[in-house]
Amino acid sequence: MTSKERRKAPVFPRLVLLGLFTASVFSFLGTQLVWFSLFSHFQAYLALAWICILALFRLMPAFPRSFWQPKHVTRAGIAMLLGHGILIASLYFPVTPPELESPNEVDIIWFNIMFRNDALRDLEKLIAEDPPDILAFGEIGHNIEVELPGYTYQLRSPKHHLLLVSRLPLEHSKLVHVPSGGREQLSTRVAVGRRRFELGVVHMRQPIYPAHFAEFRVLNETAKKGDDVILAGDFNTTVWSSQFRDFVSDVELHHGREGRGIQNTWAPTFARWAQLPIDHMLYRGSIELKKLEVMEWTGSDHAPVRGTFLIGGKLRRQILGND
Repeated sequence: MTSKERRKAPVFPRLVLLGLFTASVFSFLGTQLVWFSLFSHFQAYLALAWICILALFRLMPAFPRSFWQPKHVTRAGIAMLLGHGILIASLYFPVTPPELESPNEVDIIWFNIMFRNDALRDLEKLIAEDPPDILAFGEIGHNIEVELPGYTYQLRSPKHHLLLVSRLPLEHSKLVHVPSGGREQLSTRVAVGRRRFELGVVHMRQPIYPAHFAEFRVLNETAKKGDDVILAGDFNTTVWSSQFRDFVSDVELHHGREGRGIQNTWAPTFARWAQLPIDHMLYRGSIELKKLEVMEWTGSDHAPVRGTFLIGGKLRRQILGND
């Protein structure tokens, strides 16, 4: 293409390509650097965009002529697609489970109901025949109660709209304060048979707020205080962001999507196609995640997440034959 032809070539396709290339580079930087982390969440959509661009280059001979040195554009597109593909594929690498002797099974559901009472009632109908051991909710009004029977134990943060109800005994329960305007977190110890594990429940602020990072720092302390720990909630970030990756690495956690793929859990109610995986279950210690399920969408902008865990930590000493 001559310089005269380049000047006549449409500007819009080149601007789109430049924007896409910039977004991809920023998304890769976002896996390592906080300043770019907002771009890291869209790996799947950026990969899809590059597939479309490369398909146009292949199927429409006139399309590459809109660009200077189209071979270089093709090579750059392939490189970007490979980068996104590697990050997505990393979620499909299986985790080697720990060896557990006679573990106890615990079933947990997390659900951000978006202050929709009908969403909670839909979930109750969905799980009526197979209720979990523990239910945790975000964006739940202070006057909304779980109507399923058997959930004797409860921990609630009315200020920041978190609720935890359990069939299993809860010990040392408390609300964890987060500075810098962060939302309170729920922290408790769950008794399952003669074993115990720490459970943390969160609904973090969006990563555009400094409080989001303060919440990760506080949760870091919760996750480190026990040998066997499970964390659940709406983290408002995907597994690719730098803050999430640093947190998981520092506390030596596993997250539920390892070996299971993307499993989107959030989308605007007006655009269900724009989904992101921001609700998580994480764990460490003598624990195996047997199953992770993103459940049926209801009236909320989030889907419920159900995790089945095997708890194989230390057994407490029996006293007079009782747990």
